[in-house]
Amino acid sequence: MPIRMRLLIFLLFVAGNDSADYCMKCDDNNPTSICMYGGNNRADRDDKCLPGKSTCYRLKYVVNSNGDQRVQRGCDTSNFCNEQRQREDIYVRRCVQCDTYYCNKGSLV
Repeated sequence: MPIRMRLLIFLLFVAGNDSADYCMKCDDNNPTSICMYGGNNRADRDDKCLPGKSTCYRLKYVVNSNGDQRVQRGCDTSNFCNEQRQREDIYVRRCVQCDTYYCNKGSLV
């Protein structure tokens, strides 16, 4: 089999096997866009869209007994949820797909 054909099959497999929960940055001019993006610890970056949804919602922060800031997470009726983890003062949003009882981590955005 030619190397180009092998490469094409590999690329098709990788692309076809990819999870469907990638997110894009919100675009007010494109109401069909979905979003999730990382940024510094700024409250004005908390508006998020659920994967597959066109409307944003605001993440709810919770502070544990150690004073660490964590985000409250949960599934909506479409079985998607958002999760945020803190790493070196940069907040990284994860696009995660939920099932009934737990969240399966999706692709980092």
